[in-house]
Amino acid sequence: MGVFNRKFNFPDDNIITQFNMSQEYEPRNNKTVQEIIDTIDDSKVEGLPKLNSTFPRMNLKQAQLFCESLKQYFAVNNNQEVLVEELELFQKNNKKKWEKYLLINDLKISMRFLNLSVPVIEEIFTSEEFDEISYSDKEQTAEEFLHEFQRQTGLPTPQLAHIPTEEEVENDDFDVINPEVKKQREESAKKEKIKQETVPKPKQQVTNKKPSNSVSQSRSSQSQPAIHNSSPNPGQVSSSGAVSTRSRTQAAQVGIINNDGIKILNDGHVYPQQFEIKKLPETFADPSSSNYVEYMLNEKRKEYNSAINSYSEKLNLETDKSLNKKAAEYRQILDEKVNKYQKDNINPSVLNDIKAKTKQRLLREQEIERSNEINNIESSKKQKILEAQRIFEKTKNDAEHEATLKTQNLDKKLATKYADLANNQSETKVDQLSKKVEEQINKIITKEVSAANSNLNGSALSIQEQNTKQINKVFEKFSALLVDASEVYANQHSNAVRAKADADAAKYKLEDAENDKKALTDYQNKYDKEHQDYLSLQAKFNDLDSKFNSIKQELKDKESQLQNLQNNTNGSGSSNDNFDKLLSAIVLQNNKPNQEQPKIQKRSHVVPWLVGILISVVVVGAGSVGTLAYQNQNQSNKRIAKISNSTKEMNQKISDTNKKLDESQSKLKKNQQKNSELKDELQSEKNRNDQLQDNLINMNKDQGETK
Repeated sequence: MGVFNRKFNFPDDNIITQFNMSQEYEPRNNKTVQEIIDTIDDSKVEGLPKLNSTFPRMNLKQAQLFCESLKQYFAVNNNQEVLVEELELFQKNNKKKWEKYLLINDLKISMRFLNLSVPVIEEIFTSEEFDEISYSDKEQTAEEFLHEFQRQTGLPTPQLAHIPTEEEVENDDFDVINPEVKKQREESAKKEKIKQETVPKPKQQVTNKKPSNSVSQSRSSQSQPAIHNSSPNPGQVSSSGAVSTRSRTQAAQVGIINNDGIKILNDGHVYPQQFEIKKLPETFADPSSSNYVEYMLNEKRKEYNSAINSYSEKLNLETDKSLNKKAAEYRQILDEKVNKYQKDNINPSVLNDIKAKTKQRLLREQEIERSNEINNIESSKKQKILEAQRIFEKTKNDAEHEATLKTQNLDKKLATKYADLANNQSETKVDQLSKKVEEQINKIITKEVSAANSNLNGSALSIQEQNTKQINKVFEKFSALLVDASEVYANQHSNAVRAKADADAAKYKLEDAENDKKALTDYQNKYDKEHQDYLSLQAKFNDLDSKFNSIKQELKDKESQLQNLQNNTNGSGSSNDNFDKLLSAIVLQNNKPNQEQPKIQKRSHVVPWLVGILISVVVVGAGSVGTLAYQNQNQSNKRIAKISNSTKEMNQKISDTNKKLDESQSKLKKNQQKNSELKDELQSEKNRNDQLQDNLINMNKDQGETK
């Protein structure tokens, strides 16, 4: 779509609008809408063309002013709802041409209307035309519009519609109006309603003189705030100059625009910028929390937002008082001018003079017309007489009689005609004068209303600009305070973090000391167990050594017996007797109560081996006793050597165990010494932790006092 207005292309704007009003609110059908357009043009917004030349197209700033004015006059002042059948938005493409990208049907401007950003953002996220578009694309479109809308209108961010989240859009559960602004608007509406109920309406100015015409009656009426009133009190001037009620159909009546036309279309209110508030858990209030600074700054923002809102409400109340006072002054000035004009131009003497002059003029015109008609009659009479003379004398007489009758009828007719003309034209002149007075008064009122509205709008804009500067200064001051508070809270947080870190370090050292103590206790228990094992092993070794010595003694005894047996065998010839003695001795030895035999068998196989040797001697016979004794001696020596080696190994094991016990005792002493050092260090850390806790308590007390 191409550029709409060749004379003005909105070169600095990326988005413009087109308002297709309903028939009732078209400017050509509604004078109030046209006056609103004229008022916006009179405000002389820099860089913009006259709205009269571009309507229904306008940029976002003009559109916002237009909607605010419609809301103020129709919704606020007259409790009416304005219908915009279609609101079209056009965006400039890469070729600098305008393309339509959004259409809002049946936009209603009522008391709940905030600004254009609200219906536009709602349309983007609810319109069926955008169903196929992803959330990210919708979000980008909304952000581009809000950026351009804020750039053109200068409205603060909290006043703009906010973009819903993807989850809210999917659940179809969202409100694009900022909750804080919504709450503020509801409170302002309540206050405004209370103010309207309690403040009495201004009384119309009433003069002591009795109204002499429809103008006075019209201005005293309050029942008809429309453009024209029609109070049935017209008067007719009589010959005596008094005012009397008309008996015939009323003539055209005079309607005067009253001073209700002076309206405060721009309330001049400021809508301050707000700091962004987050919902943060109370646990963040702990100075040791990593979110402590963010929490405290958030609390300060709440406090500053409340202060800014209170200050802006105060400024808005002062603005209302100032504008209402100026509007009352303009109304009084208008009333004085209208009353003066009425007094100078409408009074009984003026009306009587007009009627007398009219009557005199009409009498002169009556004589002239009668003279002209008489001449015509005489001429006709002469012609007819001549004709009658040529025909009959009687015709002459008839002509004279006819002329006489016509003359009489003419006199009656003219007397009636000019009597009526005198009355009618007098009334017409009075009506014309009344209409002229009405037109002049309406021009005065229109001019004064336009000037008053322009001045009021200029005053509102000026006050709004001044108040906005004051609010911005307050905002900047609070921003600087937030920076200082941020440093204070950061230091508090840093100190708290260090204190917590020191406390955690002391806690960890305490835990390490406890672990070392537990390890030392476990090692002590292990050492005690190994020591008990050592004592048990030592007892077993002593028992084994005792048994070994006993067996060794037995072997010596057996060896001695064998030696004796060998000597006896070599010295005497009775081998059988000696053998029998040896066998008897062995059998006797084996038949002794062997209470300790199982224990000896567990440690050595010497006795069974010896029994086997002796049995072999019995089987082989006495002849092989010498050989058997020799072999027995060798086996005994080997067994003794084996037992000796076992004893050495046992001694070595005992020696190793003793060394291990010595090492364990040494390690135990070291651990005991380390445990003592850890106890001292633990006590020191505990004392330091107590000191840190005391410091933290004092810090919290100082923080409470600071708050």
